[in-house]
This record gives sequence, C-alpha cells and structure tokens, in this order.
Amino acid sequence: MRSAWIETAEDLLINWFQPVWNHEMKVCYGFGKHGDSAGTRKNERSPWDTIHPGRPWATTAQNTPNKRSADDILKDIAAHLAKSLPKK
Repeated sequence: MRSAWIETAEDLLINWFQPVWNHEMKVCYGFGKHGDSAGTRKNERSPWDTIHPGRPWATTAQNTPNKRSADDILKDIAAHLAKSLPKK
C-alpha cells in the first residue's frame, strides 16, 4: 500500500472497529508499550498493565497505580464493546 493511504486506512479501521486498546478510545490503552522505563516519566500504570500485570517494567514502584481498578477497567471494556461492536 502506498504510504499516502496508510493513515487513511488506519483511521477507517479505528473508526469502524473502535478497538479498546486505541488511546483515543480511552478504554484500555497501553497494549503496545515496549519496555519504556517507569522512572523516565514516573508515569501512571496503563489500564492494560493494570488488568495484565505481567510486564515487570510496567509494575515497578516508580509507576503510580492507575486511578481505575482492574474491575472498573473491565466494566469499561464490556460497556465499550456492548455499544461499539458492529451489528450483524
């Protein structure tokens, strides 16, 4: 695909499927993070790492816990999917 169409295709797919891991959806971002140090920005733990605490670099003491609990994030995911999945 020509590079000029990549962003257009990506935007179309994101708008159509509204994936929970897309940061714009604000539901469960953090899925695509790759080992950035928590100490670099002293960032808040992502929703993804809150419900999947398997990446040691994302759950250090330098990461502040996410404001939402894992249960709240899972409820938000369920609500998002209930309203966003394409109808058959």
